[in-house]
Amino acid sequence: MRTALFVALVLAACGGEKTTSDTESSGSPGTSGTDGASSGSGVTDAQTGAVTDAESSSGTGGGSGVPAKYSDGCAPTDGAAVDFSIGIAERSCMADFGEDAAMLRISLYQGATLPPGVYTLDGGKGSVSYDAGKGEVVGNSGTLTIVEAVADGVIGSYEVTLSDMTKLSGDFAAIYCPQDVLCG
Repeated sequence: MRTALFVALVLAACGGEKTTSDTESSGSPGTSGTDGASSGSGVTDAQTGAVTDAESSSGTGGGSGVPAKYSDGCAPTDGAAVDFSIGIAERSCMADFGEDAAMLRISLYQGATLPPGVYTLDGGKGSVSYDAGKGEVVGNSGTLTIVEAVADGVIGSYEVTLSDMTKLSGDFAAIYCPQDVLCG
């Protein structure tokens, strides 16, 4: 009930689309980032790494989010996990990241059944890795929110902080891609 009310309020407030704030960039639909190491005077685009003036970086992200996929995986402790690839070329199990695309992967250390709700990465419950062509940066802080379960996957959003204090957030539309994995 709370989730439905939250979604209704968000959609009413945002007109059905995600609007970036002063601390976010609109360089790529559904994905934005801020460089936590800066003093707030600039915004680092999560896809290109370009730094822009925070006051000029407003816009709208994709209403349904960037293409993504998720599948079963293994946690570092050999338990169940679910692995998300966010920002792939198209919403398809066969899709991968584009040649010059930033690669964002989020893992939740639990099974692939994800009802709507907020899933935290903190406290060893998940991890994130991000590579925008300058080397992989990892982290384990933030949340992944499932807003809606659809016939072939989920619609959601994420807010994560990397080890270099870069903050990434955005919306995604993920297809579920079953895989046979054996953990442990």
